[in-house]
Amino acid sequence: MKIHHLRNATFVIESGTNHILIDPMLCEKGILPPFARFRHKSRKNPLVSLPENAPEILGKVTHCLITHSQKFGVKALQHTDHLDAAGEAFLRENNIPVITRQQDVSYLKKHGLTVETGLTYWQSVSFLGGEITAVPALHGLRGLLKY
Repeated sequence: MKIHHLRNATFVIESGTNHILIDPMLCEKGILPPFARFRHKSRKNPLVSLPENAPEILGKVTHCLITHSQKFGVKALQHTDHLDAAGEAFLRENNIPVITRQQDVSYLKKHGLTVETGLTYWQSVSFLGGEITAVPALHGLRGLLKY
């Protein structure tokens, strides 16, 4: 098994003949708006370019996992650090099967992606000779999280 870290939450896990892309943020450096405006100095995203070998790695992708991608079904609120327009285009153009949480299935299908599986939290399903289980997670600033 090999793990290729491309940027932020974007990885490719290589396992035998399967190459699983996770959270594709594939646009050029600096074309997305800043994610933070008050806590840190505003900087356009992504902060780094994709590595030089990214085209070679992406050319082998057979599946995609998207951990989360939207908020309230509004395109302007899409989590571009987990799925950006370039990532969407890559998945559509290459007809890559997507596995995501159930809450994002209809949203991703509406935007032309091939969703193979919608995961329900804590329910394991077969995936590439093993199992995959979605686990709910929260992230944010200290005082903003509610458990």
